[in-house]
Amino acid sequence: MAVIIGILAQLSLTLFGITSTARSEVIHAAETGRGEYERGVFTPGKPEFRYRFDVDTKTGKAKLTELIRLKNNEIIQLAVDYVIIAAEDGTDLSSLLTSPTRRKQKILTLVGKPGSLATEIILLGEDFFEYCKATSGRFYLATGTVRRAVSVEEDTSRQFQQR
Repeated sequence: MAVIIGILAQLSLTLFGITSTARSEVIHAAETGRGEYERGVFTPGKPEFRYRFDVDTKTGKAKLTELIRLKNNEIIQLAVDYVIIAAEDGTDLSSLLTSPTRRKQKILTLVGKPGSLATEIILLGEDFFEYCKATSGRFYLATGTVRRAVSVEEDTSRQFQQR
């Protein structure tokens, strides 16, 4: 049954033009900490979101395709496009500034505009992510863990199988 669902998912992706010749990677990120910085004061908070990004390093683009509130698994309808402005492989000179536990990782830097007054910068490592959003006089900060899937097609197929 799972094989049939996977084949149907793959077929529907192809029929509706969702696949592309470039292989995108799916990255799932979950917050482990977050906080807000306003007027010189940092207020820590609890982890709030889980994210799903489709990342295509060949085109230099990424997209937030799913945002889920952790406390009630509510899916928030928000699609944000990002530009990959840097891709470090851990051997660059700038990697000397990276903490020793993250030094040998491939790290992508994404920049996006989720709204007219907001700008986001996201670092996606192999096992971590860091998030910063500046909007309306505040900085929203988060850190967390990353789980990578193999491709958009395989990840979509897995989601159909789980339902």
